[in-house]
Amino acid sequence: MGLKDRIIISWKTLPRVIQVLVAIQVAVWVLLLPLPTEVTNKVLLAVGFSPQLFVQGRIWQIFTHPFVHTPRDLFGLLFDVFLIWVLGRMFALRWRRNHFLFFLGACAAGGALVGGVAVWARPETFSSLITGMRAPVLGLFVAFHIVYGNERIRLMGLSDPIQAKWILYVVVGMDVLFFMTGSNPDFAVQMGGLLTGWLLVTGRWRPRKLRNWLRSKAKDSSWEKKRRRFRVIDGGAGPRVH
Repeated sequence: MGLKDRIIISWKTLPRVIQVLVAIQVAVWVLLLPLPTEVTNKVLLAVGFSPQLFVQGRIWQIFTHPFVHTPRDLFGLLFDVFLIWVLGRMFALRWRRNHFLFFLGACAAGGALVGGVAVWARPETFSSLITGMRAPVLGLFVAFHIVYGNERIRLMGLSDPIQAKWILYVVVGMDVLFFMTGSNPDFAVQMGGLLTGWLLVTGRWRPRKLRNWLRSKAKDSSWEKKRRRFRVIDGGAGPRVH
């Protein structure tokens, strides 16, 4: 069976919600591709997320920006489509459709808001126009980490299977590395989506649950510091008997 046949079979078995999400992203990118640059920029400013325009009343941008990719961002489109296809499939089957869509929408909103704050704070570092599913994808990664983290999976190029939780560490590490080298202006958006996904999956979006978790972490940290103060004294060979 060839690659084309596998893709077709995989597409037919996708949940309808994933098919719609993928189709919208591809259709919007194809429609923008032949347009003049001036028209494309106007469309991106209308449906992408711009912090400046958002505070002026373009509230819809917080939910429309995940479906838009700039014509020159083919790799970003393929990356988002692939991960929504693979990771989204798992959770679209695991969760109810409304819950799944709420999760993606919340991650998109959380990523956009964190990215907007970052733009206001450091406009020279972060992108002033946010597009693509960077935040929902990171939210799915952290959900995969929490739900399937202890599962062992086999990745292409590796002889032995690894625990699934390492995938998130690698992805976040690469995002941090690219950000430090100046080639990841969407870093704040990604971290906002990751944080939102973590809060939703763990239930720590509830203030009481988050507060209890923070207290337990602080208590564990305090005990660890106290434990390190104790030293084990070698008793030697014991008392001598004459």
